Amino acid sequence: MARPRGYSEDALTREDDGEKKPRGRGRPPKEKKPTPAYRPPKTARGPATTLTPEMISTIARDVGRGASRAAAAASVRTTEDCLNQWLQRGRRDVAEGKESLYAELLLECASAAREYELHLLELGDAAAQDKTLNVRWVTWRLGFLRPQEFTARALEGPTNGTGFALMSPEEAVQSVQTLMEEFLARNKPGGGDGGNG
Repeated sequence: MARPRGYSEDALTREDDGEKKPRGRGRPPKEKKPTPAYRPPKTARGPATTLTPEMISTIARDVGRGASRAAAAASVRTTEDCLNQWLQRGRRDVAEGKESLYAELLLECASAAREYELHLLELGDAAAQDKTLNVRWVTWRLGFLRPQEFTARALEGPTNGTGFALMSPEEAVQSVQTLMEEFLARNKPGGGDGGNG
């Protein structure tokens, strides 16, 4: 029978007396330390499945800070699926005109998300005016929150991965002329005949 390397003969044959045995080459196991912000739960029960008013304010606060649904759910010791079910129930209650904790959760989360989005827009405006600020994170976050409104749409046709449509020089000249004509039609100087005369 093969013997593992690094263990003394005594360590392989002694009886278990309830003490921790050294692991690997005689070293004691390393003690894992949690992150500084982590606090172990006071109780060891499963996830919370009943919504309370205290949970609503905690979840809305986290959403207002830009946390994901999973992180907001974890802050009240529940799961993301459970939070999604609460929000779905809130949508039904709002549609039916009912007042409930679920409807309140939905409205508070929507309000907090709106405040966070407005904060990002203010940061983006400040970065556009102050060229020393970096706007990349703000634009990425807005594109992640609302991709339909804050991301560029893919161009039709071949782009070769550049993001620009490939066209011939004649097509480019025609495109610029069309854009110029549309601009001049919208912005006629003097409001009369377009300034020709």
